[in-house]
Amino acid sequence: MPTTTDRTGDNPHEASLYRADLREATLTEANLAQAYLHQADLVGVNLRGANLSEAELGGADLTGADLAGADLTRANLNRATVASDQLSRAQSLHGAILPDGTKHD
Repeated sequence: MPTTTDRTGDNPHEASLYRADLREATLTEANLAQAYLHQADLVGVNLRGANLSEAELGGADLTGADLAGADLTRANLNRATVASDQLSRAQSLHGAILPDGTKHD
């Protein structure tokens, strides 16, 4: 599972977890702001209260993930697998790119 952190300026994201397998992990209140989680396996992950603002979640699988109270401000969820009822429990989706490619107000 790739878990490298890139702070060299090549990647504008704080942490790069591209295609990481984080199934069933507990990341309650984790600070994942600007994290690169493109195509990550986040099935069943507890992200309750997590900061995912400006995170790259494109193509990620969030099936069954707990997003209650999560901050998804300006996060990219394009093509992510996530149900609308999961997203409705997030604290904020302001400016987020939704799975269908539309931008949330």
